[in-house]
Amino acid sequence: MTTTATHQHHPRPLLGLRRRPGRIALVAAHDDYCNSDYLRIDVAATGAAEIRLELRDGAHVVGSIDPSMGALADREVDLFSFRGLIGWRQTKSDAQGRFEFEHVIPQEYVIELKSGEEITFDRIRGIHAKDTPPGAPKNRGLRKNVEFRDGETTRLVLGEEQHRIRGRGRVTCRGAPIVGAQMGAISSGSNEDLEQVVHTAEDGTFSLEFAGPGWYRLSAFWKSAQYEHEIYVPTDGSVDLSFEVPSGGILGRLVDASGKPLANVHVTLTDAGRIAQVEGGDPHGPSRTTRTNQDGSFEMRMVPPGTYTLAAPDGLQFFQSAPVEPYGRVFRRELAVDTELLTGIELKLEPEGRIAGKVVDELGRPAGGTHLLILDDAGRPCSTYWETTADESGAFLIRSVAPGTYHVIASREKRMGESAPVDVEADTTAETTVELPAK
Repeated sequence: MTTTATHQHHPRPLLGLRRRPGRIALVAAHDDYCNSDYLRIDVAATGAAEIRLELRDGAHVVGSIDPSMGALADREVDLFSFRGLIGWRQTKSDAQGRFEFEHVIPQEYVIELKSGEEITFDRIRGIHAKDTPPGAPKNRGLRKNVEFRDGETTRLVLGEEQHRIRGRGRVTCRGAPIVGAQMGAISSGSNEDLEQVVHTAEDGTFSLEFAGPGWYRLSAFWKSAQYEHEIYVPTDGSVDLSFEVPSGGILGRLVDASGKPLANVHVTLTDAGRIAQVEGGDPHGPSRTTRTNQDGSFEMRMVPPGTYTLAAPDGLQFFQSAPVEPYGRVFRRELAVDTELLTGIELKLEPEGRIAGKVVDELGRPAGGTHLLILDDAGRPCSTYWETTADESGAFLIRSVAPGTYHVIASREKRMGESAPVDVEADTTAETTVELPAK
């Protein structure tokens, strides 16, 4: 296989690649240009393919930090794209607060000025900064949606003084104030996110500032649960941020086969119609997740009325591999939540079983990079996201499977294959092979 990279119609040989047959992704990188787009190709067992990767100048970003944001020197500035990890960049400001990105892949980004405070990330809660200790520097952070175009220079001032709009409100549940809820707002447009984190007072009141008019997502985080809704901030005057959170919820407990409480195990609550629903090849992630306490108890608050599926152990496949839990996954389906708390729910987890196997194409060749999930004997998905991805050899291992009969589903590039029934027993590993159909 011969690969060439081009820039402004001047082809240059870049490299020759030899590797085993299979599907690969290629990207071209050069210090004087931005990275090319990823090119995914199937490598045949014989013959050579001519591949063309195009290098462009990319975008140029020149920025500075406004003194209102606190310290200017050595502040971290990040670019996060909306295409997975493609184009992510990081730099630090100089002594005058200036920073620069060269050869940026042209696309939409979130540019973020880090506050320097400790940040915790949870895929359900979003990003929340911890309170700054008394006497610590008040370096402020922000986020802003931006778009950079090929060959253009964009100039930014992060935190530039502008008309701020003050919002005040009160959070209630059934008319009673929610005390100590963590409040925040994220812009739905191009306004800066000021990374404010405030807490509601004894009467449920709070206030936030907004960096301009437009639509925002206002969120409340309280008792391991998050509720958010969209608001519009007008140009003039203040905005009323008051809202009522749902009063429904679930209180439950997790135990093992002997009745012993299970601590620190993920429990996921998902809209009944969303669990592992596939749209365009990407299943939806869970609605919310939490971990059990030392006594095995868990709670889900501020749940809107609806029908849900409760799963344990489950919860981290959306951003990373699921944690290894030595228990078979249990579901409580068709849970109807109204305005009252559902109590007394107990889930009993059996020792885990496992499913190992291989994914092949119609010719029996390994189909690496294939996504896998499992269906129970009633044809219902058993995860809130893909269970795992097959490696280069097509091999896979699915953990935390409860005893029962399953079908393994393999999906790649709109091709979907299904295994024969797989019988799983506790403390054992069942084996199967899944074949992907021809395109």
